[in-house]
Amino acid sequence: KLEVKEVVPLYGCTICEGPDVNNVPIEWKVTFENQKVDTIEIKGTEIAVFIDAKGVNRIWGNWYPDIIIPDFVTYGYLDVQEGMAGWQIDMRPYTGSEEIYTVKAEDISGIPRKVLYATENEDQQQLEIRYCWELRIEYEGENFDGWRAYVDIEEGLLIDLVSQ
Repeated sequence: KLEVKEVVPLYGCTICEGPDVNNVPIEWKVTFENQKVDTIEIKGTEIAVFIDAKGVNRIWGNWYPDIIIPDFVTYGYLDVQEGMAGWQIDMRPYTGSEEIYTVKAEDISGIPRKVLYATENEDQQQLEIRYCWELRIEYEGENFDGWRAYVDIEEGLLIDLVSQ
């Protein structure tokens, strides 16, 4: 089931020169919410469909069929939260500063939630879906809010760290 997130007109000119320039919607972009399996969202699976007067002219994104959610949670969110305290994060990619930030227990905020996370498997150069805890990590410095960490529920490994 696809759920519409946004519908946006895309403008172009039908008369591009002269005194009677006409810039009007010539296409529509329909963006759909991330895919869900049961109630669990698959991050990074937004689909965009582009439509013109002749119909659909392109589709951008991926749909993942036949996703199986494991019945057993090997690493609970409390285990993951406790394990994150003491993590060291190089701040150069996030703030440009030559600093190593050490995560403290109080930096981990909010209630973790289960998500399915689409990521690229570097060994085989293909996409895979990982069942993860999504946790928010606050940064106590300036000019940066923090991260969302995606930790695999079955293996306890950090899959991705994304700035907020």
